[in-house]
Amino acid sequence: MMHVLFLTCVAIIIAVVTWFEWPSLNDTAIKSVYLTIVIAVFILTFVITIWPDTPGPLQGVRMLFKPLTLPWMRR
Repeated sequence: MMHVLFLTCVAIIIAVVTWFEWPSLNDTAIKSVYLTIVIAVFILTFVITIWPDTPGPLQGVRMLFKPLTLPWMRR
């Protein structure tokens, strides 16, 4: 229940900030970038709230570059 309340509060805060920022965004490209960033942040907030044990970006980068490191570089 707390997850739903937290996500609802985050959604309301994002909506209020977007409501006040929207008139100052003049170009359509800037508006689309703004919405893309806001939606990505909300999706990340949702995923981290619902599944807190998911690996973060640092683990993904380590997994991606692990084959490129030399054996003496690994811990």
